Amino acid sequence: MVAESTIARPYARAAFNVALADKTINEWAAALQTLSLFVRDDRVNRLLKNPHVGNQQVCEWIKKQLGSKLNTSHQNFLQQLAKAKRLNLLPEITQQFLHLKDEQEKVIVVEVITAMPLQPKMTELVTAALEKRFARKVQLDTKIDGDILGGAIFRANDLVLDGSVKGKLKELECELLGN
Repeated sequence: MVAESTIARPYARAAFNVALADKTINEWAAALQTLSLFVRDDRVNRLLKNPHVGNQQVCEWIKKQLGSKLNTSHQNFLQQLAKAKRLNLLPEITQQFLHLKDEQEKVIVVEVITAMPLQPKMTELVTAALEKRFARKVQLDTKIDGDILGGAIFRANDLVLDGSVKGKLKELECELLGN
């Protein structure tokens, strides 16, 4: 079975290429995020899975609901997804589109997990250090997890830097046990 991400990739690239050519990347990002919210709604999701309701009907209903929030290009894209029975892929398409947007704008999203909220000054220092390390503009996505005890865990794409107390204790345990 082919992964949703693989099927969604050409659609995300096509939307991104249109947005790039038209210089409407932010508008496309907003439209795709709005469309994804519709598709994630349980009621719409049930309609998409209902064999008695076609993707075209769902597409027309979404267009009616959003009205002027979708321009002609967005509506055409939505229509193509409906025709290919791919409306359910909108969340994945959106995620990939946003990744392409970040790449274009030289932005990297770094998830920062700490035991307690970062103070504003610490946020500035962490952001500056990460921007230097990645040579890109950094957008922090901060999360709180008291289980890490202290320190922080940083995740950016495939890279994970674990500077948490819990992580250090786990390393020490592995060393002591010879694992």
